[in-house]
Amino acid sequence: MSTAEIFENGKEAFIIKPGDSDSIADYLTCLSNNDNLRKEISRRIYEKSFSYIYNKVLGEYLNLVFKCSERKMKDLSITDCKRL
Repeated sequence: MSTAEIFENGKEAFIIKPGDSDSIADYLTCLSNNDNLRKEISRRIYEKSFSYIYNKVLGEYLNLVFKCSERKMKDLSITDCKRL
């Protein structure tokens, strides 16, 4: 999954093409001159990243719970089920 598929350009991040130093300079100047924009993007990226990580970890945890509850112990080590 690419950065552009996770974050919305201008909302949670600025998506810049590799090697586009002019855009990097423009966005950095914009952020350095606008406290509210910088704080808002920081807040949004924190929320988005937390949500993304939380959902990924929760999904992996639920898969492990289902495997253990179905008694497919042959597919799991004892250590995996002890983490529950």
